[in-house]
Amino acid sequence: MVVLFEDPRKLPLATFLTQVFITLVVCKILAKLLSYIRQPQVIGQIIAGILFGPSVLGHIRGWSETIWLPSSLPAFQLIANLGLLFFMFFLGLELDLGQIKNSWKTTIPIACASIIFPVGIGCAVALWFYDMNSNFQTNKIAFILFVASGFGFSAFPVLATLLNSNELLNKPIGVQTISLAAVEDIAVWVILAIASAFSSGDSALQGLYTLLLTLAFIAIMVFIIRPILKRLHDFYLRRNDDTNVYLVVICLLLLVAAAFTTEVMGNGLCLPRKGELTNFLGLRIELIIVEFFLP
Repeated sequence: MVVLFEDPRKLPLATFLTQVFITLVVCKILAKLLSYIRQPQVIGQIIAGILFGPSVLGHIRGWSETIWLPSSLPAFQLIANLGLLFFMFFLGLELDLGQIKNSWKTTIPIACASIIFPVGIGCAVALWFYDMNSNFQTNKIAFILFVASGFGFSAFPVLATLLNSNELLNKPIGVQTISLAAVEDIAVWVILAIASAFSSGDSALQGLYTLLLTLAFIAIMVFIIRPILKRLHDFYLRRNDDTNVYLVVICLLLLVAAAFTTEVMGNGLCLPRKGELTNFLGLRIELIIVEFFLP
């Protein structure tokens, strides 16, 4: 009886549910309106985010003091990140590993070119801006690399959502686009790690350390976790029970462990493609992730 007896703003759950309700309703209305001009629903979600943020409604005192209380933002952000985690897992389930392997020969050169151009522009802009403002107290190299990395990020989750909503995720153009974005983001994260090292006074080798840790994580997932999952999956597949609840729980536990290590990367690509396991998991998480968590 929250509505009758208590102020919902004093109840974290009531505040969160109000935010979720408003977010879903506004996103769906915008998605429906934009569908008339052939825009995917993620565009509506982006516009809703701008409306809810400090650029528009955030300036209204009543909005920030009743609906989007500053104290409620960490919980909302936590749930949003959980949704992003499961979406990345779903993305890994949907991608065709064979097409990814076949596209690497063209992906790497294009990725290098697509990194060099925006990062180079970012460096030039940052250098000009730094020289124009003599009041900056930050390290020059750190500032240049921070700005350059901002120019280089690909907004991977948004790109994946666009491809998924247009059913392009497993088409050649979609696979190559996702592969390019993955390579770009890994490279830019390394640049960001180097910038952070310069900013805090640490060694620039911090970037190399980050790259090596990323490669180590990928190697462990590909050469250790994936073979173990394959053997376990084959065991259940021989028994015509590859959607066994224990196997599903093991996959989800590995997802949590991988996400704990990397903050967002999961183990979707490591799951075996034979049998019904990937379809079983994908069908059950797609609706709740795409329609509830992603907005």
